[in-house]
Amino acid sequence: MNTTIQYSLLRILLFLASLLVLWLVGLKNPLWLLLAAATVSMLLSLFLLSGLRERMSADVVQRVESRQAKKAARRESAPLDEDIEDAEVGRRERPTPSASTERPGRSTPAEDPDAFR
Repeated sequence: MNTTIQYSLLRILLFLASLLVLWLVGLKNPLWLLLAAATVSMLLSLFLLSGLRERMSADVVQRVESRQAKKAARRESAPLDEDIEDAEVGRRERPTPSASTERPGRSTPAEDPDAFR
């Protein structure tokens, strides 16, 4: 089971156990019962669940570092914007055959403006 889920379930269990014990002792006011149970369970989890909390923290750090490493690897393998732009500019600079070749014997509007009237 995931350490985060274990830790959370044990915290809830400690709270419910504290709630039950304080209710059995005689604390009947709901507000004071909840506040006291929260305080007791917090103090108990601070000492009783310290090992599990450390393991959970190490798992979270490991997951974050692996995600950062995967993100950096994707970033390094992706082409740079400059490379994409250079390829696009290089493709545009090549002359196209249709624009540079004309059939002989025909004039263009720049050469003979009256030819197209």
